[in-house]
Amino acid sequence: MRADCPRCDEPVEVSRSDVGASVPCPACRQAFVVTGAREAIRNPSVWHLTAGILALAGVGSVVAAGLAIAAMAVLEPLGAANTSTADVAIASGTAPAARNEPIPLLDQRVPPEALRPPVVPPPVRVGRPDPLEPEPVVASEPPRLDLPKPSSPNKPLKVGTAVRGRGVAVTSLAIGGAELTDDLVWDREGEAFFALSRSGALRRISFPNLVEDKRLELTHTPTGLAVSNAGVLVAVSEPAEVWVIDPKTLRVKARIPAPGVTRVLSGPDLGFAFAVKAGDRFGDGGCVTYLDLNGGKPVHMIHVSTRHARLTSDGKHYLAQAESESLVGYRVVGGRLAGPPRSTGPIAQDAMRICVSPDGRHACLPSGGGNYGSGGYSTFIYSCENLEKVTTIASGHYPQAVGFDPVARKIYAQNYDNALIAFDMAGRKLATYKEAGTGFGVSQFAVHPKGNRVLIVGEDKVRVAELGDAD
Repeated sequence: MRADCPRCDEPVEVSRSDVGASVPCPACRQAFVVTGAREAIRNPSVWHLTAGILALAGVGSVVAAGLAIAAMAVLEPLGAANTSTADVAIASGTAPAARNEPIPLLDQRVPPEALRPPVVPPPVRVGRPDPLEPEPVVASEPPRLDLPKPSSPNKPLKVGTAVRGRGVAVTSLAIGGAELTDDLVWDREGEAFFALSRSGALRRISFPNLVEDKRLELTHTPTGLAVSNAGVLVAVSEPAEVWVIDPKTLRVKARIPAPGVTRVLSGPDLGFAFAVKAGDRFGDGGCVTYLDLNGGKPVHMIHVSTRHARLTSDGKHYLAQAESESLVGYRVVGGRLAGPPRSTGPIAQDAMRICVSPDGRHACLPSGGGNYGSGGYSTFIYSCENLEKVTTIASGHYPQAVGFDPVARKIYAQNYDNALIAFDMAGRKLATYKEAGTGFGVSQFAVHPKGNRVLIVGEDKVRVAELGDAD
């Protein structure tokens, strides 16, 4: 086959293997690229750029050669910058005389590796961020406040005389559960417990004489109460803070910013707390802020379900109710929540609260109709470690609260008619204490740290039950 030299139009004998290669013209010594029979491109770089692009796009070399002519009209001006010295001389009419020495080729064949399809890395998939990834909290200095000062009312709270029965003595107090903004909490030794009213009164009530020996009238709306190694913790709003209070004197020791706080969670031996910001009615959209109590500052925020949120007293497990009516749990590691969450699966409709044992080993989610699959008005007891079911408490109609007594190895529950029923750890009923009154409206069992004594929080009053052996 022949190809015409683009400089002198002299036909040049070429073979099919020369297609795509640069060959010299024997007459004028001009190098050109053979594109097909009687076709050539004067600037080899234009050919290789065009053929290379088409080849890399997956077009075969034959098709690339056919399209090169159409592309040349566009690419020829662009190739001027790559024109050889000989090309410039020819274009200006000052071509040097033909010489016998061979003219070096301006280009070589397209290397085989250039014809292979390019290696395209897999796309980087940007997924949803980890919802448990903490977000740093930068808090400004708390505004200056005139802090309230504690008083010493030394007010007895016993109402009437104790009601005694077989193995039990029940004393009523002049405190109603309806007036409380959060749970009653014991100090570490069990020498006193604390009550926080909606009106803003924090009371320290000594035990066993049941006298209100200290009171702090808060100047800001209280929303939550807990105890910690640093002292009593009270969550307040406007500004949203957690106040650290001396458990003996009720003097305010520190104020820690806590964005949106509605409750505070901690334990008697813990140097940190979780400030809970409530979400919707399922707890979604809420978050917890990790508070360094020793450093007196918020550290980070974690987005997690917050409905009925609890922290075990040992600080190892965070529990909440999920939207699916499940009890879910996370391990607490270094102030963070480690996922994935453990879950009981759906067990409770209209659950009242999450109840956790003082030693952090057991938890449950009582529901007025009983837990799903319990065979009646019963409540499943779970291990906090793995949320595996360990026993069932068949307390009767409308269970609302459960208390754990790890010292006496008992579980306390209620039903509509009875405020106090004792079970052993295997779920066997030990006794029903009629002396404690009716059970409708009972919202909490606060078990004494040394066992066999429990505060029963009802809507109308708080009762103290002191128990003997239940045979």
